[in-house]
Amino acid sequence: MKYRNIFLRKGLKQFLSIFLLTASVFSLMLLQGCEAAGGSPDDAEVTYDEDDPESSPLFFTTNATAIKYTKNTDGGQILQNLENGKISDFRDWTLSLTLKEEKFDDGKTPDKESGVESYLFKISDKEPLEFTYVIKGIGQYYIKVDGKWYRVDNNKALPNYIK
Repeated sequence: MKYRNIFLRKGLKQFLSIFLLTASVFSLMLLQGCEAAGGSPDDAEVTYDEDDPESSPLFFTTNATAIKYTKNTDGGQILQNLENGKISDFRDWTLSLTLKEEKFDDGKTPDKESGVESYLFKISDKEPLEFTYVIKGIGQYYIKVDGKWYRVDNNKALPNYIK
């Protein structure tokens, strides 16, 4: 009986050792698979030179003549014009945003979720610019411009003069 208990203990220890080793290897493989499949959003790259405003996907010149925007909510749409005196401030705000490109599956983009608020901006400039700013929740802001989605990485909300 004494020898039987020793063999059971050894067998249990070996089983636990093999189980823990297998679980550790599986966990590492799972983590590596997630990284290969796209990684976390924090791994996204800034796709423009933050020190060169003209390389920003939201760049427009100081000669912009008008900005029209449409606010979209579950309650409907509101079309407004930005006051001429605020165009320069709005330009400064857009260029202060840190954008990280994100990819979404079809139909899973931030603007397709219920309860979001979005703004479609149309800027009249030498080269017209159009982009969508989406608010998913506090600190969750996204921009779509030229067919690409970006996460606003520095969590800058819209200026207060945009209603």
